[in-house]
Amino acid sequence: MAASRGYEDIVRFLIQWKADVNCIDKFGNSPLMEAVKTGYDKVAKLLLENGAILSLEDAGMHLCKIVADSKIDLLRRFLVYGVDPNSKSYDHRTPLHVAAAEGLHLVATILLEFGADVLSKDRWGNTPLDEGKRCGSKPLVKILEHARQSRTCRSIECKHVPPN
Repeated sequence: MAASRGYEDIVRFLIQWKADVNCIDKFGNSPLMEAVKTGYDKVAKLLLENGAILSLEDAGMHLCKIVADSKIDLLRRFLVYGVDPNSKSYDHRTPLHVAAAEGLHLVATILLEFGADVLSKDRWGNTPLDEGKRCGSKPLVKILEHARQSRTCRSIECKHVPPN
């Protein structure tokens, strides 16, 4: 409760009295999860400094839903606090698949900045790049193509990427 309301002093007091920073409430949320969801960064950092771990059950589904709902601030907070941008849903879709399918340029850029894999395949064999092409957004396809080229160059140690 203290973490979800941003009560830093109470969280600090509870930590001093050896409260379990990774306890889970009846809804499956930890104090760190609550602090991250509600945007209380000072509380989240305090919890992290004291051993809290951000674990998100079914992270792929959660992140895909956050992307579909365009909750950019929440997405960024989850990524900053360590949720894997390549987490997959039940059908192996990543948040980048959803962003590409919906034509969400900003979201795709954020995910790529946090290491999302542009070549990750869902259960039908589609990549986020395929989804971007299907969406028809040329600027988005350009972003995804650039990410693909950068990834390819890193894997073969390119020194230069030729211009399009």
